[in-house]
Amino acid sequence: MNNYDTMNIGQISQLLLTCNLCEQLYTKPKILPCFHTFCESCLGSSVPPHSLGITCSECYSHYILPEEGVAELKCSFLIYRLMETYHNMDLNQNEENESLGFMEFMDNSSQLQVGHPVDNNNDQTNGGDDDNDDGNSSDHQMMRCNQHEEERITCFCDMCETLLCEKCLELRHKHHPSSVVSLDVVAGRSKESLLTQTDKLKDRRGVLEKWLHNIEETITKLDLNRDFAEQNLSKAFKVLEEALYWRKEESLKEITERFTEKAKLLTRQKNELSCYIRNMDSACQFVAQNLSSIAKNSDSGDVTLTDDSFYQLKSNHAYNHVKDYFLHKHMTSRLDSIYAYGRAQPNKTANYEKKLECSGIPDTDSITAGLFFTEKFGLPNGNCYFEWKKSDDFERLLNVIQTCKVGTTKTHHALAEKSKVNGECLQNSASCIVGEETRLFLTTKDFSDVVESSGLVDVTASAEYCDESDHKHRDATSLNTVSRNAEENGNGMFSNQKNLIQESQRENIRTKPTTICKIKTNINGSYEIIFVPHFPGKYSLSVKIHGQPVLKAPCIVEAFSKPPAKENRNQKFKTTKTGTRNEARHKKIIRRPKSTGRIINPIETDMLSSMGKTGKTKGEFTNPQDVATHENGKVYVTDTNKQCVQVFLVNENKDMTIKFVSRFGQKGRGVGDVCRPTGITTLPSGDLAVSDYDNKVVNLFSPDGKFRSRIGSGKLQGPRGVCVNRNNHLIVIDNKQCKVFLFQLNGRLVTKFGSRGTGSSQLAGPHYAVVDQNNDIYITDFYNHCIKVFSSSGTFLRSFGSQGEGCGQFNGPTGIAIDSRGLVIVADWGNSRLQIFDSRQGSFLSYVNTDEEPLYGPQGLSLTHQKSLVVVDTGNKCIKFFKVLNEI
Repeated sequence: MNNYDTMNIGQISQLLLTCNLCEQLYTKPKILPCFHTFCESCLGSSVPPHSLGITCSECYSHYILPEEGVAELKCSFLIYRLMETYHNMDLNQNEENESLGFMEFMDNSSQLQVGHPVDNNNDQTNGGDDDNDDGNSSDHQMMRCNQHEEERITCFCDMCETLLCEKCLELRHKHHPSSVVSLDVVAGRSKESLLTQTDKLKDRRGVLEKWLHNIEETITKLDLNRDFAEQNLSKAFKVLEEALYWRKEESLKEITERFTEKAKLLTRQKNELSCYIRNMDSACQFVAQNLSSIAKNSDSGDVTLTDDSFYQLKSNHAYNHVKDYFLHKHMTSRLDSIYAYGRAQPNKTANYEKKLECSGIPDTDSITAGLFFTEKFGLPNGNCYFEWKKSDDFERLLNVIQTCKVGTTKTHHALAEKSKVNGECLQNSASCIVGEETRLFLTTKDFSDVVESSGLVDVTASAEYCDESDHKHRDATSLNTVSRNAEENGNGMFSNQKNLIQESQRENIRTKPTTICKIKTNINGSYEIIFVPHFPGKYSLSVKIHGQPVLKAPCIVEAFSKPPAKENRNQKFKTTKTGTRNEARHKKIIRRPKSTGRIINPIETDMLSSMGKTGKTKGEFTNPQDVATHENGKVYVTDTNKQCVQVFLVNENKDMTIKFVSRFGQKGRGVGDVCRPTGITTLPSGDLAVSDYDNKVVNLFSPDGKFRSRIGSGKLQGPRGVCVNRNNHLIVIDNKQCKVFLFQLNGRLVTKFGSRGTGSSQLAGPHYAVVDQNNDIYITDFYNHCIKVFSSSGTFLRSFGSQGEGCGQFNGPTGIAIDSRGLVIVADWGNSRLQIFDSRQGSFLSYVNTDEEPLYGPQGLSLTHQKSLVVVDTGNKCIKFFKVLNEI
């Protein structure tokens, strides 16, 4: 601080403490966001009345004022500190001690500001007892001045926001005595401020409690819905399980029946065969026993026969032979029958007959050898094959169960508070006509403003007739008639008749019921709402998501009766080679009838300014096509009929100004000449790329219009729209070839893609293109009436839009632009309007309100450095500036 001894105090005040507006020392210095400082009174005098903004006189930056004006701007504490130092130096005080005390004072003041209470009751309680520090030392220390420890705090400076003693008031703050107030005033204001803040906190707490209750209620409903979902799933699977169980029981029953039938046949065969085996065993056993008995008798001695037919044999051996003969005679037929059972009749052969002739007694072995038997029990009456095989239907059912989507867990994150309803009827009342369909579009969004494209949102909409003015006007005549009759005949019946008429009026309102709107779900997160007004008047459109009204709903729309068509025979449209139908359609569009009352419109966008008119002089147009903007404020417009590029300088302050600067382009077909300029864009270097449709090249110009080079000679046939991607490649749309070319800025071809046709990846008369943050290319496909999106390598990604006049439909799209939020703005040439889409899903979001000055065949679009939308209004021979919505 000792260096200040050699410094001129006047120089310090002139350099640091002087306001540039009043050229005096600062009084209540206020600092702007650009860090320039001015007096509060100077800033207040420089701001126009009822102005919402302020412009810095140093850097000319424009800022929005706080709600309470200049007084709410931040104070420059640095300037305050320098002013304190300046006054101290001016009074020749001890600089080092003063500086040290001042720093401690400022630090303590800042602590006091953020948390230490100011209580003037301590002064009254303690009185003048400065020596009593027992038990109350902290309170005494708080009441002492940091600069002058022997002095007590007695007042407060509003300008410096510090506590003062008598010496501080005399030495430092004598230049602003009006801002010094007593401690009781400061304490009162502090208490009032604290109470106000606590009241705000209480109110805020109530709001937060309400939000908390809503969240808890949402969680509770979510739990209930989860339980319902689980119950529905269990019921569905229970039905499926029951059906499968009964099918299983039917199959088991069929298996049992078939098994019983087959097993019964085999069991019968088994029992019969077992019986015959037992008979064989019995016969064999009988023969064996008899033969054994005969053998025993032969060993016992002579046997005397008593039968008359036999002579007596004295030899036992002869007797046994006779017994064997009779046993054979009686048993052979039985044994043959048992042996032959189960065998079919034998087939006789020649060997069989010879053996019968040669032998008197048939030989069993010879008979067996000569016959071919078919055994009855040789094979079972059935087989063991028995299985259950899955049918093809079962296989398909199993495959379906394993692979099919059994159910859908429906959930989404759409919020009614974030979703909005858009529609032409909300912007133009004439579009809502009695007896005709009126269409609106609901765009659903989640809490982060991302379009909810699941298509699962439960949307309900209804249109309630709410206009009583027509009934009141219609019944006014009846009331007047009743009142006149009451004056003539006495007013005894007047009140009753008046009540009847009013009741009739209310009944008329009740007889016009609420119309339930049709809801059509699109695949891009939007929902089309269709209703038909049956009566003229006002309708309240209520749109809800899961029972909650969407943003700015319900909205009021007025329906008008369709006016009778009037034929004007004298009115004729000009016929040119370009086609009369399009001009007639455009002229009808720009002659839209104005509404009798302003419709409540949730979409508000204003036209900022316009420039140009029909003519051949500077700043006038004959056939403007495309527009390009530069961050320095220049706007470049191509004009095919004037064969040039016109340059304008735009000042986008509060009052937008547009000034013609220059024009460039030499007419001709030579190198660097311009014959039919169509598209234009600015390059990263600041140069301009201008497509020349007739010369079949893209010319590169400097910002001042000097020719540099050309691109695409011999490759292009009809270049139109041009733009630059993230790789600094120049994208050229060839309207004739229906192709897209990518060039390096030195003219070398990188790639090309596209073909003519109506397929998903084909083009038909493409006009303009633009590139998004992902380096994807958006192309307006004029004759296919849609926007097609390709990757930088030419791979088709998606498309959106179709032919028509509804929301999200086109009738020849031309110009296109994308802002930093990902909003795609498309010029609908045939419908003479501007539509806004979401780039991620292609969902229709809104219109740009052009009712103030309707468009007539818009083409090129571009966004300025301050996000204003520039539109080439070809039909009206001008360019227009619009303020794009800050919130969609």
